[in-house]
Amino acid sequence: MTENKTKIPLTHRTYAKVTAFILCVIFFSTAFLVGGVGTVVALNSDMYTGSESFVTTNFLNSIAYDDAELLLSYISYNEKGAIPDYCEDENIYSFTCKESNKAIIHADYRSNQPYQNNKQYFTYTYSGIPLTIYHEETQETEQPTAQITEQTTERSTKQASEQVTEQPTEYIPLTVYGEENIEENQSQDIFVDVEMKVIVENNRYAFWKDILVFLYSAKYIMLVVGMICLIFSVMFFIFLMRSSGHRAGSTKIMPSWGTKVPLDLLAGGVCLLTLIFILIIDDNIRINNTSDTVFWISVILLFVIICSVMVIGFCMSFALRWKLGKWWKNTLIYRILHLFAKVFTTLWHWTVTFFRNLPLIWKTILIVVGVMFYEFFCMLFCDAMGGYYPMFGFFLFLEKVILIPFVLYIALCLRKFQQHTQKMASGDFNQPIANDNLIGDFKAYAHTLNNISYGMALAVEQRMKSERMKTELITNVSHDIKTPLTSIINYSDLICREQTENPQIIEYAEVLSRQSAKLKRLIEDLVEASKASTGNLEINLAPCEANIFMVQTVGEYSEKLAQQGLELITSSPDYPVMIMADGRRLWRVFDNLMNNICKYSQRNTRVYIVLEKVENQAVFIFKNTSHSQLNMSADELMERFVRGDTSRSTEGNGLGLSIAKSLTELQNGRFTLLIDGDLFKVILKFPVISDSNI
Repeated sequence: MTENKTKIPLTHRTYAKVTAFILCVIFFSTAFLVGGVGTVVALNSDMYTGSESFVTTNFLNSIAYDDAELLLSYISYNEKGAIPDYCEDENIYSFTCKESNKAIIHADYRSNQPYQNNKQYFTYTYSGIPLTIYHEETQETEQPTAQITEQTTERSTKQASEQVTEQPTEYIPLTVYGEENIEENQSQDIFVDVEMKVIVENNRYAFWKDILVFLYSAKYIMLVVGMICLIFSVMFFIFLMRSSGHRAGSTKIMPSWGTKVPLDLLAGGVCLLTLIFILIIDDNIRINNTSDTVFWISVILLFVIICSVMVIGFCMSFALRWKLGKWWKNTLIYRILHLFAKVFTTLWHWTVTFFRNLPLIWKTILIVVGVMFYEFFCMLFCDAMGGYYPMFGFFLFLEKVILIPFVLYIALCLRKFQQHTQKMASGDFNQPIANDNLIGDFKAYAHTLNNISYGMALAVEQRMKSERMKTELITNVSHDIKTPLTSIINYSDLICREQTENPQIIEYAEVLSRQSAKLKRLIEDLVEASKASTGNLEINLAPCEANIFMVQTVGEYSEKLAQQGLELITSSPDYPVMIMADGRRLWRVFDNLMNNICKYSQRNTRVYIVLEKVENQAVFIFKNTSHSQLNMSADELMERFVRGDTSRSTEGNGLGLSIAKSLTELQNGRFTLLIDGDLFKVILKFPVISDSNI
């Protein structure tokens, strides 16, 4: 057990803390009284440069000057009856006051105490003290001098009767002259000469004189003793700060019961107790005019010790709270502010939530009403200030300073939304609105637009994915069908070449050959349509003369159109029109369109093929009259596997127009389909190239 005790640090031992605390209080009190107060009094009293009599005389003169000012204030405010009482309380033997050079104001007081040679007197004389005399209208007496004289005479007679009869008394009453020269409700500033004699016994003069004599004799010892005590008090204070919170048997900082008290409340209690002790001591000094220096030194020493105990204890409590961390949370001010913050935050949250949940129109109305109330109250305030309307202009300027940036912010937000919606309209869904700098409804609206953009981009991506899968399916299936189809076509051709006497076999072989050829064309169209729509078709653009395609079309389809009873009418410029196109692909477009005309045109009607040059565009126009009613739009006819003949009584697979449109766009052209009743019109536009570009 002994070894364990010796290993415990001093900062963890209770007796060490108590000893250090007591010694710190003793050394600090000594340093404060001897080295602090004593040295300051010695310096202010010039003890290190003047003689003892010089020091005591100067200090007593300062006390006498304060008394003289107080007595003069009684004269100034017409309270001359208080002068004798104060002089007797402070043991002032005589007080004389008169105006310099002019004997208008003269006040004379002399104590009724007999003059004794063994008493120590202190005489104070000062010339030229400023004094203001007031003469009030409410003064009822006609002869203030006589009244004061009578009052003071009665008081002196009463005091004299109370004294021992064997002591001779001499009393000269207080008299003031010259007040009749001061008008009513007026004041007069004068300078007076004062002479005051004080008996240095049983009053403040005696108390401070004894203190000064003692301090003068120990003026150098105080410096040394004060410095030594200060050093030791600092050492013990540091030890107490380090040991605060440490306990034997624990390595952690342990809180004490004192940490439960709020820090600012503890500090306020220390300050309040200190103030109470100061007031008690000051009051006792004024009431008990004793010259017992030892008594008052003991009282002051006790006061310093009590204050030292409270201050050091407070510092130890603060050090412990500091070590525990977040010491400010255990303060009354923090708790009040934290409560106010919670209430304000709750109210603000409710207000913001209420305002945020309001529709935009109601928010706008509330803002407008708030601006109107602001302007109304500003006008009332300026009117209450006496119609100072420049201030109203200043308030309006402050309002505009706030409103203009707010309006500009709204305009910028709307501009940002406008640009984003324009991008969405053009098909760009991959750039969301940055909503970091947006607030309120603008941020919610931006979030909604971003969700719309994301949803549309996702839908487009899913559709493109579906189209790609469909195209890949068609391509793969078409490729797989081609191999057996080729065998079917070859064997059907071989069967047709065989010599047989059975006519049904020949008929079956022809049907098989015809249908397999149709199936082959369908598969080729499917593959070509898929490649054209996905852009996987190889296009070789080269300069082509559009007029040649017109001639080639006429030569190729004149006979076929004549067989259908259709009259072909063409029109083209006399000069060559050059375009950039892939001749083979462009002819496929023409071929699909002419086949479509041959299949669906009304017999005994005209078919128009026109070539025009409109500005920088070569325009091909195909027009014919449909033999059946067109009950669908042009966009529906452009879809795959859609035919104008809904009864499907004619040949075709509904891919011709779709392939033609895709091939036209792959060659930088534009394909337009127009339907007007039974009129079927296709317009092809290609950019015209000049001879210099060939």
